[in-house]
Amino acid sequence: MMFQFMQSLAQFAVAGITQGTKSIDSAASYHIPMSLLIVLAALMLILLPFTPESPVWYVYKDKHEQAEQALRKINHSTPCHDSSHGLQIIDD
Repeated sequence: MMFQFMQSLAQFAVAGITQGTKSIDSAASYHIPMSLLIVLAALMLILLPFTPESPVWYVYKDKHEQAEQALRKINHSTPCHDSSHGLQIIDD
Protein backbone atom coordinates (compact mmCIF):
# COMPACT_ATOMS: atom_id res chain seq x y z
CA MET A 1 0.00 0.00 0.00
CA MET A 2 2.82 2.38 0.86
CA PHE A 3 4.52 1.73 -2.47
CA GLN A 4 1.31 2.50 -4.36
CA PHE A 5 0.83 5.68 -2.32
CA MET A 6 4.37 6.86 -3.10
CA GLN A 7 3.86 6.06 -6.78
CA SER A 8 0.62 8.04 -6.86
CA LEU A 9 2.31 11.03 -5.22
CA ALA A 10 5.11 10.88 -7.78
CA GLN A 11 2.63 10.80 -10.65
CA PHE A 12 0.73 13.75 -9.20
CA ALA A 13 3.93 15.79 -8.76
CA VAL A 14 5.16 15.10 -12.27
CA ALA A 15 1.73 15.89 -13.74
CA GLY A 16 1.96 19.32 -12.11
CA ILE A 17 5.50 19.82 -13.38
CA THR A 18 4.48 18.77 -16.89
CA GLN A 19 1.65 21.30 -16.76
CA GLY A 20 4.13 23.95 -15.69
CA THR A 21 6.66 23.17 -18.44
CA LYS A 22 4.21 22.89 -21.35
CA SER A 23 4.84 26.50 -22.39
CA ILE A 24 8.59 25.93 -22.90
CA ASP A 25 9.32 25.85 -26.65
CA SER A 26 12.42 23.64 -26.46
CA ALA A 27 13.16 19.99 -25.70
CA ALA A 28 13.38 20.96 -22.03
CA SER A 29 9.58 20.88 -21.92
CA TYR A 30 9.74 17.09 -21.80
CA HIS A 31 13.30 16.58 -20.55
CA ILE A 32 12.51 18.20 -17.20
CA PRO A 33 9.50 16.00 -16.33
CA MET A 34 11.19 12.83 -17.60
CA SER A 35 14.34 13.47 -15.57
CA LEU A 36 12.27 14.19 -12.47
CA LEU A 37 10.56 10.83 -12.90
CA ILE A 38 13.98 9.23 -12.49
CA VAL A 39 14.62 11.29 -9.36
CA LEU A 40 11.26 10.29 -7.86
CA ALA A 41 11.87 6.61 -8.63
CA ALA A 42 15.29 6.85 -6.98
CA LEU A 43 13.71 8.47 -3.93
CA MET A 44 11.22 5.61 -3.70
CA LEU A 45 14.06 3.07 -3.84
CA ILE A 46 15.97 4.92 -1.13
CA LEU A 47 12.91 4.99 1.17
CA LEU A 48 11.92 1.38 0.49
CA PRO A 49 14.08 -0.15 3.27
CA PHE A 50 12.31 2.09 5.81
CA THR A 51 8.86 0.87 4.77
CA PRO A 52 7.64 -1.75 7.24
CA GLU A 53 6.87 -5.25 6.01
CA SER A 54 3.32 -6.50 6.07
CA PRO A 55 2.44 -8.49 9.21
CA VAL A 56 -0.17 -10.36 7.16
CA TRP A 57 2.52 -11.54 4.74
CA TYR A 58 4.69 -12.72 7.63
CA VAL A 59 1.78 -14.68 9.15
CA TYR A 60 1.02 -16.18 5.74
CA LYS A 61 4.63 -17.40 5.60
CA ASP A 62 4.42 -18.74 9.22
CA LYS A 63 6.91 -16.16 10.50
CA HIS A 64 4.96 -15.09 13.57
CA GLU A 65 7.89 -13.51 15.39
CA GLN A 66 8.66 -11.20 12.46
CA ALA A 67 4.92 -10.43 12.16
CA GLU A 68 4.88 -9.35 15.80
CA GLN A 69 7.96 -7.16 15.24
CA ALA A 70 6.30 -5.58 12.18
CA LEU A 71 3.14 -4.86 14.19
CA ARG A 72 5.25 -3.23 16.92
CA LYS A 73 7.06 -1.13 14.31
CA ILE A 74 3.80 -0.04 12.67
CA ASN A 75 2.17 0.84 16.00
CA HIS A 76 5.23 2.29 17.75
CA SER A 77 3.44 5.56 18.46
CA THR A 78 0.66 3.82 20.40
CA PRO A 79 1.67 3.39 24.04
CA CYS A 80 1.11 -0.10 25.49
CA HIS A 81 0.14 -1.60 22.13
CA ASP A 82 -0.64 -5.34 22.39
CA SER A 83 0.83 -7.03 19.30
CA SER A 84 -0.53 -10.42 20.30
CA HIS A 85 -4.09 -9.15 19.82
CA GLY A 86 -3.24 -7.98 16.30
CA LEU A 87 -1.62 -11.32 15.50
CA GLN A 88 -4.75 -13.13 16.68
CA ILE A 89 -6.90 -11.00 14.38
CA ILE A 90 -4.59 -11.73 11.43
CA ASP A 91 -4.62 -15.47 12.23
CA ASP A 92 -8.40 -15.50 12.36
